Amino acid sequence: MVTIAGKERKASCVLKDRLNYQFIDAVYGSSESVDMYVSINKMKDNVTGKITKNLSFTIGFEEDGFRFNIPVKPVTGADREILSFYCRSKLGLNV
Repeated sequence: MVTIAGKERKASCVLKDRLNYQFIDAVYGSSESVDMYVSINKMKDNVTGKITKNLSFTIGFEEDGFRFNIPVKPVTGADREILSFYCRSKLGLNV
């Protein structure tokens, strides 16, 4: 949950690969929330040399010293903006 303009907002995400839902159900069961991880990706355009940044999101857990990361994506543009706002304001990420 993120507070934007004095109201609590929640962002929804979906798994990029539908087959991962069975895996998530087995790991998290009926849990209402999971841990989400954010990473910044940089890409350079070979023609213009312009570097662009974007955020990628994964949910994950660690077991026996190995981290499982499953990519997720925001459902709508509004969900993407809520997550971006949270990353900029609460985590201090400059994207």
